[in-house]
Amino acid sequence: ADRSTWIKPKMVDRAKALETRLASATTETSELRRTLEMARRDAMTDALTGIGNRKLFDLKLREDAMQATESGEAMALLMTDIDHFKTVNDRYGHQTGDDVLKWFARILSANMKGRDTVARYGGEEFAIILPQTTLDNATILAGQIKQQLESQLWTKPGAPNTNLRITAS
Repeated sequence: ADRSTWIKPKMVDRAKALETRLASATTETSELRRTLEMARRDAMTDALTGIGNRKLFDLKLREDAMQATESGEAMALLMTDIDHFKTVNDRYGHQTGDDVLKWFARILSANMKGRDTVARYGGEEFAIILPQTTLDNATILAGQIKQQLESQLWTKPGAPNTNLRITAS
């Protein structure tokens, strides 16, 4: 028998097996990339509030400050702290304190635009990095956030009679 008659089917089978392995490796690589991206995102996200954490803040501040220095563009940083937060925890419990932190983070996030970064700096302290923002505009934004807080009462979930006036400095 001609030797090529049994070599060609083996080559075709081997090529098909290699194609299958390549497709499998490509899928696995894509899954690993997705998992790595999720792990990176988780590493930069505050687990309680869902906004950036201190690690993200440090990274973005360094990046944005360098870019502002190089480009000569304005940049502002707002630091805010929930007033009398210890009293909330002591009087209503830590779960209520956690709910207040989440609520506050949502208010801050709702006021951000495009390149802005809001992060939990620590405890009840939050930071907002505002690239391409002048001091005057940052002051206006801080006033708007303060006004939103003062115009709303925080209501404890499941306890509609527990309304707290939350303020921040």
